Amino acid sequence: MKTLFFLFALTLAAFVLADDIITTEGEIYKDAAIIKKTPIGLEISYSGGIKFLRFENLTKPMQEKYGYDPAKALKRKKEKAAARAKIAEKQTQERAEKQLSDNLNSKIEKIESKKMKAQVIFEQVLAGGRGLGKGYLAPKGGKQKGAGLVYLTGFPNGKYADGDTYKGDAYPCGTFLYETVGGSSKNVKAYAVTANDAYNYMTENNISFEAIEDDKDADK
Repeated sequence: MKTLFFLFALTLAAFVLADDIITTEGEIYKDAAIIKKTPIGLEISYSGGIKFLRFENLTKPMQEKYGYDPAKALKRKKEKAAARAKIAEKQTQERAEKQLSDNLNSKIEKIESKKMKAQVIFEQVLAGGRGLGKGYLAPKGGKQKGAGLVYLTGFPNGKYADGDTYKGDAYPCGTFLYETVGGSSKNVKAYAVTANDAYNYMTENNISFEAIEDDKDADK
């Protein structure tokens, strides 16, 4: 109770100590009550409302009366500028992160729109949840058809062996370059078991997302 009374007394005193505040422009705020004093200026209450007046805009006598210290004012300005810069930097970073997130979501949605049902009979299972095999693909609303040799990635490592069959979703993600038994190189169509795996594969291998736009099998 005593604490509340003390705070009330301080607040009341601030409004009771009224003064005529004069600016360098000749403006006079009569019977102004000092609400708050900072190194930069005074917050006052007067007949027109509440206003903040910078010390640099007050007359010399006013500055001296209320203890204006240019060094402290400069320090406070630098602190406020640094705080604003930090906020602006954070906002810029948040906008950049949102843009990246929006771009990612847009690409994932594009990949998801190409989802197919697949059956892949593995001829060679590779380490890391990858394999080559004869593929049979069915685009959304379409019939399954043979796609020849395809590359599939994203399934759990060790789940399949040569000769096993994968049945499930497949998302186009460009092509895969492999070396044949004869030593020549060959490109085959690549697919992933999830849209995220497809995105990761394309990103890691610098594959343009136009590649899946041009995948006719995913549209038939």
